[in-house]
Amino acid sequence: QKRNQSCRGIWSDGHKVYINMDEFGLMQYVMTTGHATPIFRNGLWGHFGLMHENNFLYSGFQGGIIRYDLQNAKITKWEFPRSSLSFYRLPDHMLLCGTQDYGLLLFDENQGVTKEFQQYNEFTQLATSEIDFIGADRKGNIWICSSTGFYAYSPANGITAQYNKNGKGEFFLPAEYFRHFQAD
Repeated sequence: QKRNQSCRGIWSDGHKVYINMDEFGLMQYVMTTGHATPIFRNGLWGHFGLMHENNFLYSGFQGGIIRYDLQNAKITKWEFPRSSLSFYRLPDHMLLCGTQDYGLLLFDENQGVTKEFQQYNEFTQLATSEIDFIGADRKGNIWICSSTGFYAYSPANGITAQYNKNGKGEFFLPAEYFRHFQAD
């Protein structure tokens, strides 16, 4: 029996399309030839998120992330204690990583080490949430989409607000689980 495939991230340079798929991993598709080539697959299902930054793609997989150098076709792989579903670049070579049911991790790319995220403040349920997306709106506000709500994040102050169906007043949104948002 075949499983349905999820595209967990996609990016294009105009000539090639890079797709991170659940079961097949990170693939490169050349638009002019229609040829698809696998770039990275960890041997298991569970490939997540895709982030483009400068000449690199960051791709999550079950147990870590990879950085793919688009210019040199070189892969750097880091093992994590948890699967990384989403990423957001912070200052000082840090990545804020959303995990599968274990909240947030901080990853120091220069040192190759993860640290537990400590700035949950009163929003401790986020520490046991699945975090599917982290992104910024046009004003630079950082938002986290999770299984327990939609959260506001500030690098200086940590998690500052939660929005979901249990929220009161301005914190009410008619859902509990938020997978993604698109800034207009």
